[in-house]
Amino acid sequence: MVGNMNIIQTHDDLLKVRFKRKPGQFIEHQDSIEMFSENGERCFIDFDDSDFTNYSWYSVNGYFYRRTSRKHPVEPNRMLYVHVLILERKIGRRLESGEFTDHIDWDKTNNRRVNLRVSSKSENAINSRGHKDRSGTYKGVARSANLYRVHLNYSVSISECGFASETEAARRYDELAAQHHGKHAVLNFPEDWVFDLQSKQYKKLNPE
Repeated sequence: MVGNMNIIQTHDDLLKVRFKRKPGQFIEHQDSIEMFSENGERCFIDFDDSDFTNYSWYSVNGYFYRRTSRKHPVEPNRMLYVHVLILERKIGRRLESGEFTDHIDWDKTNNRRVNLRVSSKSENAINSRGHKDRSGTYKGVARSANLYRVHLNYSVSISECGFASETEAARRYDELAAQHHGKHAVLNFPEDWVFDLQSKQYKKLNPE
């Protein structure tokens, strides 16, 4: 708890040095606060982080940010991102080099603490929808001639070809992702899997 209070004080000092307390626009919901940026985008935060509404924020591609002054005594011209600040409050320390903020549900506007976790660069890339490939429907699946192939990247690189249907290939991708990507796996059919807290791996609900 002491560490958490220290990081909150650090964040408050960073904001106060550069900005006057110009309240931003926000709406209180039953379980969260909907906060709006100066350029009209929105994000959601917990009531524990309601002090962020004391300031106005800018946003780009869904990420809310402000910048410290060039004359800041410790961290001049530093970008302050809401999702990073909230995760640092959650874990009670500053993120270290090589650590990133991961939105578990892929939604950049969901900055509630339960949705944020520390990840490496590769883990953050794994937990992404990625670009639609040539098949255009499932993650990790592409059409190859009259068949489909599966490709798994980041932590390992695996390619398998010869699947007769797109769905068959997508289910094979899920098996590979569950095996190699652990808790960061993004599955095409999440309803077929359950996350085991002890092993920290996804397990199939009805293994064949």
